[in-house]
Amino acid sequence: MELRTIDTGGLVHYAYFGGQGPRTIVLVHGLGGSLCNWAAAAPRLTHLGQVIALDLAGFGRSPWSPGAAQISSQRALLGRFLKAISPYPVVLVGNSMGGMLTMLQAAQEPATVAALVLVCPALLLAPLRTMEREIAAFFALGATPGLGEALARRRQRHIPPEKAVSQMLRLCGLDLRTMDPHVLHLHHELARERYRMPWAIPAFHEASRSLLMRLIFCSREVRQAMRAVRAPTLLMQGLTDRLVPAVTTRRAHQLCPAWTLDELPGQGHTPMLQNPDLFARRLTSWFQTIGA
Repeated sequence: MELRTIDTGGLVHYAYFGGQGPRTIVLVHGLGGSLCNWAAAAPRLTHLGQVIALDLAGFGRSPWSPGAAQISSQRALLGRFLKAISPYPVVLVGNSMGGMLTMLQAAQEPATVAALVLVCPALLLAPLRTMEREIAAFFALGATPGLGEALARRRQRHIPPEKAVSQMLRLCGLDLRTMDPHVLHLHHELARERYRMPWAIPAFHEASRSLLMRLIFCSREVRQAMRAVRAPTLLMQGLTDRLVPAVTTRRAHQLCPAWTLDELPGQGHTPMLQNPDLFARRLTSWFQTIGA
């Protein structure tokens, strides 16, 4: 993994994992994530093409300014990033919030996207009956202006960064005892750095509010964008996902039946971390079916 930076109207940190052939695969993390979320799976994808993972604005090591973490701003940043790294359409792989961003990119700038992979994507609002009360409360409190930031700062004062990130990984379905120690170390190392970044908390909550507002108040526009996607699309969904319930992704598939739905039993919100071998095999098989 070679860490790099590029300025596309805003500094973006990204990782280059190498790869074979002319295809470029760009991996986009979700809310609260970073390029480290792809550190286990990315090396297993290099036989498919050149593999790159980026930190969105305000996440990982990419800096933030007010407004930069909003969905529209992140989508624009992603578009500029793709044009800067490749003159050809790329394969976009997005997890959670990254699924929303990559879908919007494919809909709004179709010439930049050759194929789309949406991993437990946050595309539609989950029915309340399918969400655990604790998780629904977490998102509601976090999206409340001022309150979310205050609670996050209080949490930061009382919980070490390693424990905080380990709790989040468990929420995403990971058993830390089976996780690659090097990949876990990367997450802990980044968490320690982000505890010292003054913009880490406001960036997270700005993105959280923007995503929730889009899911609640812009659902019609989101559905229109989904139907506008012309690139071959794979929906990959963990069946034990606590953050994006499988019923939500099934509804997305009903709206866009041309998309391929691949459900993963026993997998949570980040299957590329939980079982990177399975993730890579499923992605490789799908590429074979579409002849890409």
